[in-house]
Amino acid sequence: METELSPLDQIRQCEAEMARKIAATQEQTKQKITKARKEAREIVERARQRGLVQGQEKGIEVLSLAEQEAQSVLQEAQNQAEDLRLRGTHLMEEAVCFAVKFVLGFEKVKERK
Repeated sequence: METELSPLDQIRQCEAEMARKIAATQEQTKQKITKARKEAREIVERARQRGLVQGQEKGIEVLSLAEQEAQSVLQEAQNQAEDLRLRGTHLMEEAVCFAVKFVLGFEKVKERK
């Protein structure tokens, strides 16, 4: 024998059921928020790591280019130094020859007026 619930009891029963559903939904929402926050932190961390790696790679690339440029400048300076040394040696040889000839009287210095 089943007794019918009074309208007030039916309302209370409905309210209790709705309260359970609301509590369950709130719990699911909290879990989803927690999961979303965790995923967001993981995404941010992965992005940060990728940024670090990319930054390091870019730094290595820039350093390599700078080293190449420095090597090029150094090579150019060495070439210029060698050229000046050779020209200096040649001029020194000419000066020595001139001095020897002058001392021996084979060469006359032009007089200035």
